[in-house]
Amino acid sequence: MTLVKKSDLEKPWESKAKCTGDKTLKIDNCDTEFEISDVDVNLFHYFGTHAKHEYFSVKCPICGKVVKNLKIPQFVIDRWKKNHPDAKSEFDGNDESL
Repeated sequence: MTLVKKSDLEKPWESKAKCTGDKTLKIDNCDTEFEISDVDVNLFHYFGTHAKHEYFSVKCPICGKVVKNLKIPQFVIDRWKKNHPDAKSEFDGNDESL
């Protein structure tokens, strides 16, 4: 079998992001704009009032803060889960249960 054209699901994903800080944690943003790809995506979590919430995002390369509300396509998330089946999420510092 020979591939004639790769599907979009196999192509590397790229996007742009901007460091926005975190109003809940009272962390200022550094306003850095940067390009990201699927290899930059990681699994993070925070604690809500009753449960642990997990989400996918990236960290700012300058200040190290997690970029909130980043739109990552589902195929990138599925690919990440396939490549990291035993990965644990990283705590983002937000705990609403306190």
